[in-house]
Formats: sequence, C-alpha cells, structure tokens
Amino acid sequence: SAASDVYKRQHISSIMKLTMILSRILLFLSLFHYPSRFMSLLLLLNLGLAPEIQAGGRITKIGVYQDKPGGVGELSVDVLKEVAQEEDRGLRFVFDIFSDGPAEIYLPGWNAGSLTSSLLIILFIIGIAVFFKKSANRKNIELLSEIKERKRLEKCLIDSRQAYINLVDNLPHRIFLKDRDSVYIQCNKAYADDLGIPVNKIAGKTDYDFFSPQKSDKYLQHDRKVIQTDTAMEYEDEYFVNHTFSIVKIVKVPIHGDDGLVTGLLGIIWDITREKMAEKALVESEKQFRNLIDQASDAVTIADMKGKIIDANIKACESLGYTYEELLALYMDALDPVIWSSRFPPPLIWNDLSENRAVIAETDYHRKNGSTFPVEVSMSLHKESGSNLILNIARDITPRHLALKQRASMGRIIEDSLSETYIISLENLHFLAANRGARENIGYNAEELKLKTITDICPGLTKKVFQNLVAPLDKKDKERVRLETTFHRRDKTTYPVDISIQFTEYLFYPVYVLQAVDLSERKKYEQELRNAVDIINKSSSVAFIWQKEEGLPVIFVTKNVQQIFGYSAEDLLSQKQSYTRFIHPDDFNSYMAEIESSARNPRQEIIDHCAY
Repeated sequence: SAASDVYKRQHISSIMKLTMILSRILLFLSLFHYPSRFMSLLLLLNLGLAPEIQAGGRITKIGVYQDKPGGVGELSVDVLKEVAQEEDRGLRFVFDIFSDGPAEIYLPGWNAGSLTSSLLIILFIIGIAVFFKKSANRKNIELLSEIKERKRLEKCLIDSRQAYINLVDNLPHRIFLKDRDSVYIQCNKAYADDLGIPVNKIAGKTDYDFFSPQKSDKYLQHDRKVIQTDTAMEYEDEYFVNHTFSIVKIVKVPIHGDDGLVTGLLGIIWDITREKMAEKALVESEKQFRNLIDQASDAVTIADMKGKIIDANIKACESLGYTYEELLALYMDALDPVIWSSRFPPPLIWNDLSENRAVIAETDYHRKNGSTFPVEVSMSLHKESGSNLILNIARDITPRHLALKQRASMGRIIEDSLSETYIISLENLHFLAANRGARENIGYNAEELKLKTITDICPGLTKKVFQNLVAPLDKKDKERVRLETTFHRRDKTTYPVDISIQFTEYLFYPVYVLQAVDLSERKKYEQELRNAVDIINKSSSVAFIWQKEEGLPVIFVTKNVQQIFGYSAEDLLSQKQSYTRFIHPDDFNSYMAEIESSARNPRQEIIDHCAY
C-alpha cells in the first residue's frame, strides 16, 4: 500500500494539471448551461477540492488539493471514487481512502440532476472532503516521515553493514558462518584467501571442497557437536594452506534464530604458531634451567618471606637428607635457625637484602639426622607473580674449613721446621712472610723481612735472573725449580743454600714459596767425602750415595766403580743405571729391611749388612 501511495505521488503533477484544465473548461460551460453545477464546482474549487467530471457534467470523483509554498497545488489523493445514480433515484457514493479499502454511502431518494439534490450533495461532499482532507494531510505527513525515517535507517543499516564487512575483512582472524548442515554461508577475506576463492563464492561450499576427507570429517564432527549441544567449542589444530604449516586455535559458537533455536554456527580461526613456539621455547628454557639447577653442586632452595620452602634442587635433598616432598613441608628455620629463626633478633643481612643485591654469609645447615655442616649461603630477593621470594644458594664449605685447619696446622709445622721457608710476592719480589727457621738463620725479624726482597739476601738473584728462573712456573711447564746459591745474613756472613721455588696461593693470592736448605754441613761433609774418595778410589772398595726413592737412584759414586763393577760413573749418575742393579733379587728385601731398621734408629750411623 505504501508503494501504491508513492506511485500516486510520482504522477501527481500531471493529474493535477489535467484536472485543473478540465475543471476550468466545465466551469466555463456550466456558467451558461448548468447554474446549479456551476455553484457546486465553484464551492469545490474554493475549498481546495478537485472534482473529476465525466461527459454530461456528472461529478464522479473528488480529490484533495494541498497548497505548496510558491503557489503550486498538488493533488495528494483521490477521495471520492464513484458517484452512481441508483434506479430508486438514490445516490451511492464510493470513497477510496488510501489503502484502507473503498467505503460506500447510499442516500435514497436523492436525484443528482435537481438543483436541491446537487446543492445537498455538494454540501455533503464538502463536509466529507474537509474531514478526509485533514485526515489525508495528517496521514500523508506521517507516511512521508515514516518513509524518510525508513530510508535513513536503511542507509544506516547499509553503512553499518559495510563498516562491519570492512572491519571483519581487515581482521587477521579467519571468520566464517555455516548453517545447520555445515554448509558455508559467508566468510571474511582472510579465510577466502586461505581457501583460494573470492568471498562471494564461499556460499554453498563445504569443508570437503577445500580440505582432505580426514580433516573434513573431523571438522564436521566438531560442527555437529556445537549445533547439537548448543555449546561453544575451542580447540587447537594443525593448519596447512598455501604450502605453509601453522598451529591455529579454532572457536566455534552456535548461532540462534528469533525462535531461540540453533540455526548454524560462527567460526573463528587465528594463528598461534608464534605463541606455541614461544611457549615451547619457554618450557625448554625452564627445563634446561631446572636441569642446570638440579645438576648444580650447591644446595638451592626457594622460600617465601615467611620462610616456607616452595622449591629445592636435588643437591639440597641429598646434602640435607630429606626427600623433595619432606623439604617442601618445612620452613627454612629448620635448616638454618641462625638466619631464619624468629626467636632471635634478625641478622644484619636482612637489611642489605634487595632485588639488585645478593647477600653472602656463612652459617651452619642442619641435616635431617641432626648433624650440621658449614655453608656459605648467597641470598637474593626475587619477585614472582607479585610475591617476594628468597633464593638461597648454599655451598658446603666443609672442605674449605678442613683446608683452613690443615693450613693452620701446616703453618705451625712449617713455622717450627728447621728448614727455611719464605713467601715472596709476585709483583715486587718482597717477602710476605717467613718461618722461624728462616728468621733465625738469616738474622731478620718478620717486620724487617717484609721490607726486604730476595735480591737483598741473595745478590746473585737479581730481578731479571729470578724472573727467568721462575718462568717455567708461570707457564706451568714445571711445578718446581731448584738452584744452589749463597744467602747473606744480617751480620754480613754467608752460607750456601739449596733453594726450591714453587707457585701456590697464600691467603687466596698467588705467591712464590721458596724453601732453602742450609748446605753448610753438607758442603763440609762433601769435602770430607772428597778427601775420603781419593783414598777409596785407590782401594778395591766403591762408595755410593743413593736416595731412598723408587729404583734407589745414585747421586754419588767413586770413580773406581767402572774398574770394579764395569759400570761408568756417568751411567749411574744420569740414572741410566740404579743401585738396585748391584743387589741380587733374592737379597733385595732383606737389604731394604736393614735400611728401614737403621732409619728408625737415628743413633745408628753405620749399617752392618749381611753378605749380599
């Protein structure tokens, strides 16, 4: 009906013009032939009504005029559809009011040809026309307003739909709509590009048109589950398009009609390959980190600010004697009552603990069996999910304590030793320390020695000579170098020494340790021996000096050894031959037993061997 009204408006101008011309011609004729009709037409025109007159001057249809700005009249609608003279001389009026359908009024005994009837008809029609004119104007305005509003809403809907399409097409996600039979209805550009078709070609297709039968069967099964259970589904799947493999997350949501029933589903697919790779990398990183922590030689525990243990590595379990589950049920004060106990004032390390600074302290850890062992613990503060956690890395320093005790004990031994021991700085060759035997023999006290260098007591060892001497130690080619030289005492006297130098640590700093043996007695003995050797060389006896080491290496032999035994002195002194060569294997054990017995008796100077 609205379309019919619009159609009438489209032709209103031509109808108006035709009606006005025809009405003016009939008005002119009626002025001379039909005075009563002339009056009726005049009244109709004055009231803004447009009568439609057939041949003979009968009024058959009346329309309503509306004046527009500018003086142009517009025929808005036909009001009177038909005026008929019935056989009983009555009149029948048929009105057509918009789309409401025709309405009839019958007036019996009325004659359209008489003046009185014409006047009454005109007055009646005028009343009806005036009523319908107002009604028509109101309805016409409402209709125009409604049409305008509809057009505005249609434009908004079109604009909104286009904006929605643009928005969906620009999303990186793949979006599609399916009906209850898993047939595609629509999709966005990203999904159409993956499938290799235009967007408008997706309608009517199924997954079997794009994917393998196995993949399509799985998609169909998921679609049916969503539609039948009226429940959204979310899962991850492998996605292979355009020769590219990826991992995607798929979400399928049921779509409902106006009646509330499921009419299809909405699917959304987005690529999560990077997220999965990052997640996998994170898992691998955490796994590697965990392996490193578990393989660490230190006991590692993580506790909250109340001391509750929330994690521990394998070394912590082994060194403390607890299982992993038992450790997680404990608080740190069970392991370290000094630092973590609430019964004592907190140590000062808590004041220094922060995210940017680790605190190192020595304490004792308590094992499950009640025993303790010393540890050096490094404590650092970390934030995890908004909570503060304490990372404790405890290193068992029992070997260090033993080493310190041994070093202290060794220090006492060295201090009481008769041999001279000096500790020399690598940087300037100054003495850092010396034992009592060195101080007493050289004649300087500890403080005086710290002001001296090795060159001060041994002028032959200049800095250059000393550096050349210890070069094999610096390169780690040798562990020890030896040299015979002469030391100068404070009182200007001298004495021969056999020095041995090695590289080591002193108070955690690299140093040279020089051990000196006073050769004064040995030199005297050697002189006496040389005098005796001259006598021995002229006799049938051979004199040997050998060391009590493996093979009994010879360090001195008289020259007549070759004359008596057939071996040259050079072969023996170069250790090509050893003293064991002169002892029969059957007598070797008894010979060595006599040597051991003599060594246990320092007063025995001469060993009377049995024959061998």
